[in-house]
Amino acid sequence: RAFRRARALAPDTLAGWRLVIAGDGDERGAVLDAARDEPSIDLVGALGQEQLHALLLRARLFVSVPESDATSAALLEAIAAGVHPVVNDLPANREWVDLRTGTIVSRDPEVEELAHALVSAAGRRLDADAARERVRPVLWEGQVDALVAAYRAL
Repeated sequence: RAFRRARALAPDTLAGWRLVIAGDGDERGAVLDAARDEPSIDLVGALGQEQLHALLLRARLFVSVPESDATSAALLEAIAAGVHPVVNDLPANREWVDLRTGTIVSRDPEVEELAHALVSAAGRRLDADAARERVRPVLWEGQVDALVAAYRAL
């Protein structure tokens, strides 16, 4: 709904833009209903890693507004790909995204707030190198080692 509203707010800015919704979940039916009859919205379902990376390398924005506070691997991959993240104000998101490296909306954004954020982000250019530097230390191997150390400390 926010994407549709953003296009209505700034048709020139978002001319030719597409919303690609990846993943599956409990809200799939509601998402399908919201996207119905909108040719600029693609629902692609769950993607393999290579498919996701190919999509991210073509993307301009990555939107993640989860309800739970956990770091999204897809968010980190988007940042590494140089994509502008639009996230909600959760501690896990703030760990990786700040106003210099992305766009932050309220914890539980309404459609109008998110739509305005999409329009604003579409017109902004970020320092992709600075964003990439922020996530560079996150390597799978290092995370596994840290997890093992945490378990051993218990």
